[in-house]
Amino acid sequence: MTPEKLRRKLAATKANPAPDIHDEVRRRLQDEDTTDASESSRKARQSLFLSKRPSISRAISAILIGYICYQWGHRTGSRFISDEFLDEEGSSVDIGMHEHKASLSNAVTTLRCLTTPGCYPRLPCSSGRDPAKIAISRDWEEHAFCVHDVEGSHRRAEKMQTKNKRDRREPDPQPCLVYSFGIAGSVEWERKMSSQLGCEVYAFDPTSNFGERVAPGVKFYPIGLKGAGNDGTDVSATHSEMYGAIDPSKLRTLGEIVRMFGHENREIDVLRLDCEGCEWSVLKELACSGESRHVRQLMVEFHFQKNLGLASDEDVQVAADAINCLEEERWGIVSMQKSGCGKLDALYIDPAAKVVKDFFFLTYITMRRAPNTERMPWEELLVASEANVDLIEYEKRYNKVHGPDPYQWPSHLQEEWRQRDDKLSPHIHRFDSIYKKGDLGFEVYERYPEKR
Repeated sequence: MTPEKLRRKLAATKANPAPDIHDEVRRRLQDEDTTDASESSRKARQSLFLSKRPSISRAISAILIGYICYQWGHRTGSRFISDEFLDEEGSSVDIGMHEHKASLSNAVTTLRCLTTPGCYPRLPCSSGRDPAKIAISRDWEEHAFCVHDVEGSHRRAEKMQTKNKRDRREPDPQPCLVYSFGIAGSVEWERKMSSQLGCEVYAFDPTSNFGERVAPGVKFYPIGLKGAGNDGTDVSATHSEMYGAIDPSKLRTLGEIVRMFGHENREIDVLRLDCEGCEWSVLKELACSGESRHVRQLMVEFHFQKNLGLASDEDVQVAADAINCLEEERWGIVSMQKSGCGKLDALYIDPAAKVVKDFFFLTYITMRRAPNTERMPWEELLVASEANVDLIEYEKRYNKVHGPDPYQWPSHLQEEWRQRDDKLSPHIHRFDSIYKKGDLGFEVYERYPEKR
């Protein structure tokens, strides 16, 4: 019976008094009130306990949910927790994809710089003379380089031999050393490097099969250069479709080849590389490993086509890594010529299409490595800037006293001013001479005069 019914019954008994019934109703009503109070008290205590529990329960729930999500993501490879965030519009963005796009954009910029005259650092030939080409019958493959640097090396060897004979010593000359990779059945250039410049020439091509004495003064070996990240299983993806997969046992690093021929204590005067797209990974291996320090000049035919080296975003990243490492290793461009590919090869992926200058774009680039004793262009500019600041400060110091014209100053101050100016002028002249010549477009080079 509810309390309300009991109250109505009590009122009825008051209207018709019956002490025994009245007392019974009052007693039962009091019992119900006591029960309600106990129930209210219990609910109040439960509510008080629950009000203190949320922080603990939520923490435990968060830990359990986090652990379950971590295990699920770890087993499925999902990155929905750590690698996603919301952009300004509230859409989910994959951090990994965002970083990939940024990295690829930087790689494209690096490749574009290599193919833009005046962007990548330049260097003059160490002889001070212009690059030249060795004439060959396939004139479209004539590639300019610092011929006179190599010629100077040959002449020094001849002088050493003459001096040794005069002093009755054992002749110990070291002629210029040439490595040529990717001869594709023709050794005309290699033969002329031997006959015209007296170089010791080694030719390599894992896709050709010739005897060791392939031409007078030229030794041939059917091996090639190994590129960075190449596991040796199949490199056909980075070569022209005219070649199949190359046997990995025929690939070596430059260091391995140098040791094979006992050339550890010699520098390679010229390394020529025409391997139909493998140049990017090979140059990365050479430059990023430090093996390019064995070399004085690099002559490279650069390909940008889909089936000639740049077939994926990863290939573009490898190419950019190679260029960055070459710059770190103090390589500068001495000559740049534009050439072309065939119709069947003129296919491009999107990042490479942002780099090329025409539909059939190929380029011949020769680089020279500056020794530590020679300043790179930016180093020359920094020295010039420091000398310029010193000159300006010196002029400010005496302008107020002796006037703005240093030639009207006392003789001892004029002499000090000239000394400071003499420190500045050669650096400016050398920097300007590097960048003012041949940077308006791809250059045309003269042929080296042949000996009769």
